[in-house]
Amino acid sequence: MRIIIAAREAASQELIRAGLASAGLTCDEVADSPLRLQQSLERAQAPGAEFTWVVTGPGTQQAEGFVSAALERGVPVTLWPVPSPRAAGAPLGRARLTSREREILALVAGGISNKGIARALQLSPNTVKFHVAALLTKLDAATRAEAVAEGARRGELSL
Repeated sequence: MRIIIAAREAASQELIRAGLASAGLTCDEVADSPLRLQQSLERAQAPGAEFTWVVTGPGTQQAEGFVSAALERGVPVTLWPVPSPRAAGAPLGRARLTSREREILALVAGGISNKGIARALQLSPNTVKFHVAALLTKLDAATRAEAVAEGARRGELSL
């Protein structure tokens, strides 16, 4: 099994490395740019390749892109929660998600857009937008990727 850290920020990479080390795992590769991500994905598609992706980053849209690109190619994704710098020292909210919010969070984790979620659940796009905003607030997340990571950490989402 190869473990790839997909995070641009050096601070995030170090936090992930520390978390992996505490679990007895080591990083094999860092995908910190779109080019390196593409190269890693090409290697992941080689016959017999066995990859686990460790994807996170405090609030970057790039982390969402890593998740989407990996899932589109059938590469397994594991989210390793890294605390957001803006939340450091601040208590995290502990509001439980509703069953609908958990359902939407699972689709967000799959890289599905708000329009795609609306079609899948037969909801209006505005309703989905409302639920995603509630998720971000309840999970104290600035981005969809952060919400997925925090939801997984809290047990609201199984990956």
